[in-house]
Amino acid sequence: MSRRAIIWTVIAALLLVAAMAYGSSRQRDDATEDTVAVAESTSTTLDADDAATEDMVAVAESMLTAFNADDYETFTSGFTPAYLAKMDEAAFEEWRAPLVETFGRYLEITDTRVTKGNDSDAVRYVFTVSFEKDAAARFSITLKPGSTRINRVDLKPAE
Repeated sequence: MSRRAIIWTVIAALLLVAAMAYGSSRQRDDATEDTVAVAESTSTTLDADDAATEDMVAVAESMLTAFNADDYETFTSGFTPAYLAKMDEAAFEEWRAPLVETFGRYLEITDTRVTKGNDSDAVRYVFTVSFEKDAAARFSITLKPGSTRINRVDLKPAE
């Protein structure tokens, strides 16, 4: 099996696990907070969300490594067909170029939050990320309810 096929398989498995964990956490009787901090310094996370969040951190790290390498296929491998149609390879290059100019290369994820997306049932993973040129940026991944596919990504300066 080629290295690329292995990477795709791992990303698909991580997205599936994240979606399953998200779905099971939505069915719990107890209410969850809109935002759950999962930084190392914070230990007030929900158990079901921890596994999904860890999986999404791995997905984000893979995507940001692909961002560094200008690897469109790996970066977009988890996208929904509709979002993939919006971000073809030319759109990816147009989106990526000014970000590389502004931020430089991705270094590490320093914090993760889970919030509701714009769509009330969507889930947004917001990562605080260190880059070479900027102290911190926000990288977010949004998943539609019940989906393992990425519906939106965003990268902007930390607020």
